[in-house]
Amino acid sequence: MGRLYRRTTNPHEVTADGLAMACRAGVAIRDAEFVQFHPTALDSALDPMPLLTEALRGEGAHLVDEDGRRFMVGVHDDAELAPRDVVARQVWLQRRRGAAYLDARMIGEDFPARFPTVWEITQRAGLDPRTDLLPVSPAEHFHMGGVAIDDLGRTSTPGLFACGEVSSTGLHGANRLASNSLLEGLVFGARVAEAATDDPPPTDHGEIGVPPEALAVEFDRLDRPDPHVEELRSLMWDHVGVVRDEAGLRAAGTRIEELRPLLARHPVGRNLATAARLVAGAALERTESRGSHSRRDHPATSAVADHTVQRPEAERTTSLLAPSEPDPSART
Repeated sequence: MGRLYRRTTNPHEVTADGLAMACRAGVAIRDAEFVQFHPTALDSALDPMPLLTEALRGEGAHLVDEDGRRFMVGVHDDAELAPRDVVARQVWLQRRRGAAYLDARMIGEDFPARFPTVWEITQRAGLDPRTDLLPVSPAEHFHMGGVAIDDLGRTSTPGLFACGEVSSTGLHGANRLASNSLLEGLVFGARVAEAATDDPPPTDHGEIGVPPEALAVEFDRLDRPDPHVEELRSLMWDHVGVVRDEAGLRAAGTRIEELRPLLARHPVGRNLATAARLVAGAALERTESRGSHSRRDHPATSAVADHTVQRPEAERTTSLLAPSEPDPSART
């Protein structure tokens, strides 16, 4: 769902379609507020924002301000190698004070050979990491929340399975570790295939109705910039982004509701608005800070870790059986 945010590392095609479709079908959504922001995307005119891999910091690159001072020292014992949410928040805060840079000059002349992808990215942006400081910004990177599933990939709707980033497995907690999504996809892809084979979806769906609004989508708007889509992306970045508070979340929620009818016929905007409503609503409900969800008005972490669960009302039910809760006791 990366295109929901003005700053993202996700390609243009990632527009929360699966999450929005599940919502319209009345499927339970869990922990939608947990959105991971990568701390070091290259702050350039490129969209999506290119990722500056954490391996650079592992090789000794530092995060510095405009005066060359390291701003992660004293924040966390691991400094630049702290968890992603910690580093992302500090980069976000530093950018509010001034500029944030990644100083990778110590890697030296071997940079093109050791980090060819980053070298190509920086060259496109007109930068030389051997001699230049690299401007960085957090950017939306991964969604830990999503369609609620059990250990076999079953959703709250019989016969409907989900796996991958669209799903909420709980395996990532509130802050995914790098590359774990690949393992999740492999494991749950196999589990879903087996479960769907053993317990195939019901075949008696009844009549399948097509909502009138689905036929009114204006696909010619897909290939041109839309001011309402861009406003939504900015709104989510400003108020439902790295650091949140009640006032911003309520303001975002109000504006999202105003934008929804304006985006109802947009082939991408309709789904983005649905996802925005889910994320902002869950973020408002969670009155604590946990992992990637940071509330400046509720900075403490609760002693008990509860899920947020949204149960949207289905827009149509003619092709779906009555929903039921995922079985949390299912184990393999």
